[in-house]
Amino acid sequence: MADHGQAVPADSRSATGIADLVGVLADAVAVLGPDGRVEWANRATAALLGVAVDDLIGSDGLERLHPDEVARALDGIAYSAAFPDRTAVVPYRLRRGDGSYQDVELRSSVAPTPSGDRLVLVLRDGTTRSGIAAALASIAAGEPVVDTMSHVAAAVRSRWPGTAVAVRWRVEAEVQRLDVSMPPALSAWTDRQVHEVAAGRRDEPALSVWAEAATSGEPVVVRAEELDAQGAALASRSGFGACGVAPVPDPTGATAWIVAWFDEPQAALLEFAHWAHEPVGLVHLALERRWHLDRLHEAARRDPLTGLANRTGFFESLDTRLERARRDDSLLAVVFLDLDGFKPVNDVYGHAVGDRVLELVGRRLAGAVRSDDVVARVGGDEFAVVCGLAADAVEQGATELAGRLLATLAEPLTVTRDPGAPGLATPLEPVQLGASVGVAVTSPRAEQPLRVFERADAAMYRAKQAGRGAWVLDTHLVVDEEAGR
Repeated sequence: MADHGQAVPADSRSATGIADLVGVLADAVAVLGPDGRVEWANRATAALLGVAVDDLIGSDGLERLHPDEVARALDGIAYSAAFPDRTAVVPYRLRRGDGSYQDVELRSSVAPTPSGDRLVLVLRDGTTRSGIAAALASIAAGEPVVDTMSHVAAAVRSRWPGTAVAVRWRVEAEVQRLDVSMPPALSAWTDRQVHEVAAGRRDEPALSVWAEAATSGEPVVVRAEELDAQGAALASRSGFGACGVAPVPDPTGATAWIVAWFDEPQAALLEFAHWAHEPVGLVHLALERRWHLDRLHEAARRDPLTGLANRTGFFESLDTRLERARRDDSLLAVVFLDLDGFKPVNDVYGHAVGDRVLELVGRRLAGAVRSDDVVARVGGDEFAVVCGLAADAVEQGATELAGRLLATLAEPLTVTRDPGAPGLATPLEPVQLGASVGVAVTSPRAEQPLRVFERADAAMYRAKQAGRGAWVLDTHLVVDEEAGR
């Protein structure tokens, strides 16, 4: 038996000659007889499945299929027999010599011979397509972007074995990094290129490949020796002959990047610029989905009128702050504010002016606390604040906080009518408001966010009963725990 395969029973020498030629093709080709057994296979088929050609010949072709796909394969054989002039590329999993399963893309056709029909199979490594499918599934499932990037990088490497892949993208101001088989020095060099291009320094010769890609929006491939001196030296030292750079538009206005280093420049020059559009599309889709999910998440937790956190956002933030306080053994003040005198504003001036008043109140409250404190609008004219307190000065800190909030709301508000409303930007009489304030100091021990909020709410109602502009501090949990030590 020749090492390139065993010929199908043929009717002429020319047929045998063709079989010999097919035997050395890079594509994997196999032929199944009427009984489903492999009658011929070339070396590429054996290499794809990790077995010797001799071990393939005579084996049952269906037994190499993943059990979940046998029924589909039988339907495919019937289809090929019924429609010999049609063909399709179908994904399958075939068992390798080590027992693992290989993703393949299979194209089949029926070849009639005097001794019966033969099923001719052309197989290609389907790992790349599986990586693309996995990336799409990751996007659809809303998985973290880094998981999607990992699938994309795996797809690139499976298409060009031996490549090193880097993906760079931004989350807010931070550049996120994913490297697959990337030497550390090349990774650091890539980071510098991304930083320089993002900073707008595109006129420097060392950044020509990146600037060209960023300007055109198209993938660019360069031989290693065409890079700047440092990049060329690093590539040579790592055994790479070319670099492919593909920019990815990010919905935030930034640019993400797919970078692939090739040991063989010709493969990069011939294929990368063409095929890179597929992983670029996947990365863009992942970033776009993340951006939309972030917007939805933000909208669900943000009050559209004041721009402050809403009730949902407040409780999420409070939960996070409580967890941090427990770790740090610190205390929080949860403040509940109910505006005094707001209803007449709506009754006299209308809801448009009332909305403007609420917006100004929210702005004042946010300006009266630290930047890392939480201010939220939790109801119609109800607001809540979360602030850290020094454990050794609880009452003093709470007193100063409540006084500061009451003082900022005591200042008259100057409101202007909406230009679209009657009166065209007419200034109104200054609006004088106040507030009833309840403050609850959190327990050093585990306490649910709702429980803390309810204590602040109850303290606010006691303040309202005491009269306009009053506040009440509830520290009973702290006092109780200190007494019990």
